[in-house]
Amino acid sequence: MLGGWPQGRTLARWSDEIEPEFAAEVRGRWDPPALYAAVLASQRARRLTWQALRHGQPTPWDYQPPRPAGRGHLDLNELERARRFPRPD
Repeated sequence: MLGGWPQGRTLARWSDEIEPEFAAEVRGRWDPPALYAAVLASQRARRLTWQALRHGQPTPWDYQPPRPAGRGHLDLNELERARRFPRPD
């Protein structure tokens, strides 16, 4: 099956052979009703959160510094010039 398409088989016949095995493997690995219930609960929680977030003043998700970010950097050329002895003019 991993080497390519089985020779001499149509898609309908091949899926009829594979589908029951696949369904049995899915039921063996997971609990479909519990998985379905968990997905619905997650969707309800996200919808509730979205409804709550729509009220009030929107807050941006990215951080906005209270002052311009460019003013907080240290010019390394000035630092090197200040540390030299004797200081260049």
